[in-house]
Amino acid sequence: MKRGIFILSFFLEINGFPAFSLDAAAYRRDFAEDCRAAESYVLEIRPLLEKTLDDSFLAAVGIAVVFPELSRYSYIRDVAETGALEFSYIIDGDANFSIGKFQMKPSFAMMIENDADEYCRTRYPELFVRGRDEQGNRWLRIQRLKDMQRQAEYFSVFLRLMDKRFPKLRTNPPRMVQIFAAAYNSGYTQTLDKLEKASRISFFPYGKMGIREQYPYCEIAVEYYLGRFK
Repeated sequence: MKRGIFILSFFLEINGFPAFSLDAAAYRRDFAEDCRAAESYVLEIRPLLEKTLDDSFLAAVGIAVVFPELSRYSYIRDVAETGALEFSYIIDGDANFSIGKFQMKPSFAMMIENDADEYCRTRYPELFVRGRDEQGNRWLRIQRLKDMQRQAEYFSVFLRLMDKRFPKLRTNPPRMVQIFAAAYNSGYTQTLDKLEKASRISFFPYGKMGIREQYPYCEIAVEYYLGRFK
């Protein structure tokens, strides 16, 4: 990349504008193999999520929300998270990295544990088992995130929390997917207005500081929900 283009790209990104922003159709084309792999993960995750949620509609929304992460998991599947990151997190809690097909971070899991309502605490009790100290809690959190069933439970709590906050979104499923995807990708405690804005930003799959082509996470999720990734 020429120096001038690089500087422009960096300027755009640090000011909140993703460089090289493309659309969901381009993502389908450029990551076709990874999207096909993600479809195979869906076959594994859909029945698990439907059983965990006991709500087929919310499960269908959830599959669309997590589909971009499933494709990203395929893309990075050969890049193993190092034991050093896990050890660092357990010792001091600073390291934050994605784990498993749902690409969940320990910080996300901790927020879910703190924010879950009584219904979710009763329905998914294993998520709230506590260690003897904070390091023990972090160790248990890592073990849960390595387990597909527990990841599905964390994700189910997230979906239920969002559904409880924004019940009117059920009348417009594509918009529901859009907002839930923005929340999953950028933080579920944000206001609806901020989630609307976040849903229009292209920082996927390389993150805010990526200098390669970026794609709109939420648009990918909506397009998948509408059946356009087949």
